[in-house]
Amino acid sequence: MYADDPDPWRVATSWYEQRKLGIVLAALRRPAYRWAWDAGCGTGELAVRLAPRCDAVLATDLSAR
Repeated sequence: MYADDPDPWRVATSWYEQRKLGIVLAALRRPAYRWAWDAGCGTGELAVRLAPRCDAVLATDLSAR
């Protein structure tokens, strides 16, 4: 799927997807964490946004890309 399009769900550009990421981050109870795991990270947009708030972020996905 990512071979044809690096962002097939338009996570980086879609208003809906950007808003969803904002809501997820706003729902976190603390401003900083030791670590976070972004399971099924897809394009990694959430992992990138978690990084400034965490000492370490593990982002995993079934796709090698």
